[in-house]
Amino acid sequence: MPEPIRLNISALTDENFLALKTAVESVLSDVGFVVNSNIILDAFDKAGALVDRGHNLVKVSPEMLRDMIKRVPGSFTLTGMNGDAYEIGTGGTFKSAIVTDPYIADYPSGAMRKPRLSDVIRNTRIIQSRADVSLVSLMDYPVTDIDGPASRYRAREAHLLNHAKPYALYPVSFQSYLEWMEIGRIVTRGGPLKGTGLFSAAIAVKSPLTLNADNCKILLDCLENGFLLIPTVCPMAGATSPYSFTGTLVQGIAENLIILCTAQIMNPGHPFVFLFAPSVTDMKSGRDLFYLIDKVLWKIASSEFAKRLGLPVHTEAGGALNCRYDMQSGAEGMLMSLAAVFSGADMLAGSGSCLNANGLSPEFILSHYSYLDAATHLKNGYPMSELDRSLDSIREQGCGGNFLTDDLTLEKLRDSEFFSHPLFDEACEHGGGLSVLDRTHAEAQRIDEDFVSPVPEDIADALRIHFDKICSEL
Repeated sequence: MPEPIRLNISALTDENFLALKTAVESVLSDVGFVVNSNIILDAFDKAGALVDRGHNLVKVSPEMLRDMIKRVPGSFTLTGMNGDAYEIGTGGTFKSAIVTDPYIADYPSGAMRKPRLSDVIRNTRIIQSRADVSLVSLMDYPVTDIDGPASRYRAREAHLLNHAKPYALYPVSFQSYLEWMEIGRIVTRGGPLKGTGLFSAAIAVKSPLTLNADNCKILLDCLENGFLLIPTVCPMAGATSPYSFTGTLVQGIAENLIILCTAQIMNPGHPFVFLFAPSVTDMKSGRDLFYLIDKVLWKIASSEFAKRLGLPVHTEAGGALNCRYDMQSGAEGMLMSLAAVFSGADMLAGSGSCLNANGLSPEFILSHYSYLDAATHLKNGYPMSELDRSLDSIREQGCGGNFLTDDLTLEKLRDSEFFSHPLFDEACEHGGGLSVLDRTHAEAQRIDEDFVSPVPEDIADALRIHFDKICSEL
C-alpha cells in the first residue's frame, strides 16, 4: 500500500541538528550558567561539574549533559482532582491553557480592557469543557469589578471553583508558590501532593543563562513534591539573547537544559518537558515582539531538536500581535497553529493569546482551537487505501456521469474525509452565514450558560472558606 499523502513541514536536517547540538554543548561547557543556590551548587559539585563558587557559575561537560538528558522520562501522567488522567508523551497531543491576562479583547470591537470576574469564569469554563486540555493556569491579575487586594484572590477562587483540570503553576515569587501549596492541600483533602500528578510548575530562567534565588527555591520544592517542571525560557533577541535567529535558538535550548540538568542532578528521572518561547526586540522602538512571524520557524526547529534528544515537548499554539478581530490576527493565529501542530510537540499551549501575549478572549481561544483542528486535519493527510475503490467509482460512472449517489459518496459523505468545522462560515456565495467571530462568541455563551462545575462540593466549600478567610484578613 502506498504511503499516505501528507503535508510535511520540517526545519532541521541532520547537519543542522548536529551543528546546533555542538553549539549548545559549547555554551553549557564553556560559558556555563549562574545558579543562586548553595544547595544546587553543592549537587553539581558532587556530580563532577565545574563549579566556581565565587561567581555561582556552573559548567557542564558534553558527556555529563548527555547523561542528564538520558535520565529524563519520555512520558508522564497528569491527573485532575476528579481522577481524569492524561498520558503525555505516548503519541497523543494535549493542550495547555491559560484563562486570563492583563487585558481582554472585548467583543465585538476587539478593544482592550482590564479583565472582569466574568471573564475569568467564562474562560475557565471553556477550558474545562475541552477534553483535550490537560493543564490549566491562571495569571494572578486583579479584576476590575472587585476593589482592593481581595481582587486577585476572588479571581483565583472563581477560577478554582470552575474546573477540575491539573494545574500549571506560574508563581511570580516563592510566596506566591506557597499560597498555591495551601490550595493543593485543600484540593487533595489534606493528602500529599507528591505522586498525584495534579500540579506542574513553571521554572523561569532569567536570560541570559541565570537561575535566580527565588526560582531555585521553587525548583527545589517542586523536586521534593515530584511536580512536572515546565521551563519558562523567553530570551529576547537583541536584548537578552543574540540578535540572530540561530543565536537565540541556541541560547534558548541551553536555558531549557539548565532546568533539565538541575532536576536530573538533584532527582534522577524527574519529569521535565521542553518549552521555548522566544521573542524579538524591535530595534526601532525597543518593544518586545512576542508573536513575530519568525516564531513559526523557531517553534518547529526547537521542537524538532528536543524531540531528537528524546524529550517530551511543549510548544505555543495560536497567538497574535494585536487584539483586533481582523485578517492579521487570523493569519497569525493560523500560522502559529500550523507550526505548533507540525512541530510534533506533545503539548500545545497558549491558544487564545493576543495583544503580543498580554491579551486573551473567549473568541480568540475558540478560534485558535478551530485553527488547531484545521492544522491537525492537514497533518493527518489522506490514506491511499481508497485508490482502488475510487477507480471503481470512476469506471462505473464513466464519462459525463455524476457521483451524487455513487456508493463511495453515500458511504463517506458524513465522515471526516474533507475538513469542515462548526465555527467556520461555509455559506460562501449564498451569504447569510455568521462570521467566525460571531460563532465563537455564541459558542462561548452556550458553554457558559450550560456549565456545571465538576469540582466536588466538599472541596468547593473548603475553597470558599479558605478565600473568605484570606479576604477578611486583608
